[in-house]
Amino acid sequence: MGTSSCSTGFLLGICAAITLAAGAATASAAEKAHKPYAVWVVGEGEKNGHPVTVRWRDTMPDVDYKAAHPWCVEITWRFGHDAKGNVSREETERAADLDTMLDQEIENPEAATEVAGFSDNEHRVWIYYANDRYKIEAALDTIKRDEASLPISYETHEDKDWQGLQLVLGTVKE
Repeated sequence: MGTSSCSTGFLLGICAAITLAAGAATASAAEKAHKPYAVWVVGEGEKNGHPVTVRWRDTMPDVDYKAAHPWCVEITWRFGHDAKGNVSREETERAADLDTMLDQEIENPEAATEVAGFSDNEHRVWIYYANDRYKIEAALDTIKRDEASLPISYETHEDKDWQGLQLVLGTVKE
């Protein structure tokens, strides 16, 4: 089940990761010319000796799009670790499969748009903005029910001004 509380701890964590990763951030000019809001910026860094990958949308959408998608949905996969404290290849591949599943089940410009995410040694996080939190929560509950072994949780909260993405964009220093 999702919650309606704001996850400021996650946002602070992603901003710390972005600060580490901002030096490697890139986006091609060809991507920017194709779809203004479809551009992803990817940064890589290190945290506690483990790699961190951060990705985020390079700009805010227009006011009408933000108003139509006021719900922030944060989906978290908590990684399991082997005896040495490493994430197994199988675990990483399962998280990548979930990424594909989320893209197929949730990502839709009319319903929800992924705006940021990051992966470190502890977890992988996806952040979406949605027009109807209950539809997204129902889709996530179905995924969790169909794949009961997935170590995922989610939170939803209202964020009409997209402060979550604004915090990410404000933290990035190129």
